[in-house]
Amino acid sequence: MANPLFKLVFVNGEKEGQEIVIPPEGIVLGRDQQFADYTLESESVSRRHARLLYIEDALCIEDLESTNGIIVNGEQITRRQLLNPGDIIQICEFDFRVEPIKQQSLTSPVLRITILLCILLATIATILFWLHEIPRIKAELALKTYTVILKTEPAGAEVYDHGRLIGKTPLELTPIPAGKYRLLFYLPGYEDRIETVLVPQGQSVPIYTLKPVKTHADITITTLPAGAKIFFDGRLVGTSASATVGISPPFTVKNIDIRKEHQVYMEYNGQRTPVITLSPGQTRMQLILWRPDHLIKLRDGSKKLVMIKQKHTNGNLTCLISPAQEMLIKKQNILSIQKITPPVIKQHGIKTRRDTSGTLELIVDPFPQ
Repeated sequence: MANPLFKLVFVNGEKEGQEIVIPPEGIVLGRDQQFADYTLESESVSRRHARLLYIEDALCIEDLESTNGIIVNGEQITRRQLLNPGDIIQICEFDFRVEPIKQQSLTSPVLRITILLCILLATIATILFWLHEIPRIKAELALKTYTVILKTEPAGAEVYDHGRLIGKTPLELTPIPAGKYRLLFYLPGYEDRIETVLVPQGQSVPIYTLKPVKTHADITITTLPAGAKIFFDGRLVGTSASATVGISPPFTVKNIDIRKEHQVYMEYNGQRTPVITLSPGQTRMQLILWRPDHLIKLRDGSKKLVMIKQKHTNGNLTCLISPAQEMLIKKQNILSIQKITPPVIKQHGIKTRRDTSGTLELIVDPFPQ
């Protein structure tokens, strides 16, 4: 029992209306304060007159061999007696009424606020504790050192920490402070691997498997027009398939070493494109044979300005715009490139570059990567 359940209320005399709360451990009433928990000032009351105690949640009263006894509801008791709310107890000239103590409900606003305040204070205390403790814990961890073993499959990979070579796998790092380490594993013929190693983490970390670098791949080439002869590193490798309109289906050159550059061009009806360089790792290329009737058209919504001064280099169509023409374009508020003829070219990338004479080059790549 955590809280008192009953109280005695004086119903006569000078103390009428006053209360005696019966605590969970019980209470002794009597004349002598050395022997009683609550003093009743009267010569007719014995030094230790009555005891009130709880049996489970019920209140009982017993006579402690007093001289004048105890009367409950008009009858003198001879043994321990159970009390009920409303019972009247007479001890000499003192009369009491037994009343239950109303237990504060959890739904009480005051209790709810009290509980919330307690939770809030406990939370604040916890936060303050950890704000004080975390720096200390970090400082203690920083003073500790650990051993970490790094392994790769295959072994022999160089391990770099922020660009600094720290050894080859299998590699034992000791002593090493706690922390997070971002390491790079390098082994010729294999892809670089970057891993984050957390310390402390025991004596070892997982074995990191390194992937072999891809050295050969198939190259796909499309041409415009279709049906063009394709030359790869100066060697005729085939002819792109015919197409009713536009770009050819992809032509595949098998098993090419993609670690180095390659030179590619095409021929069609006696004309050939410039040699285009296939960069290392690049596996796709588009070749186009520009003709003089392939023009760049610019528009401003109402007027069309056709640039006729152009050149065809390295598979791109370049329109040369003089400073005077550029001023005209700005004056007419030309917004965008309308199209490139012939209309079969549906995708293109646009780049600009200015040479030393001030001429603006508008470079159109029909097949941007």
